[in-house]
Amino acid sequence: ENLEYDRLLTLLEGDNTASEEV
Repeated sequence: ENLEYDRLLTLLEGDNTASEEV
């Protein structure tokens, strides 16, 4: 469960970071 949740957070963070950079 933790791994799946962490994975989702990582994806969301990556998306936000990419949006901010762009």
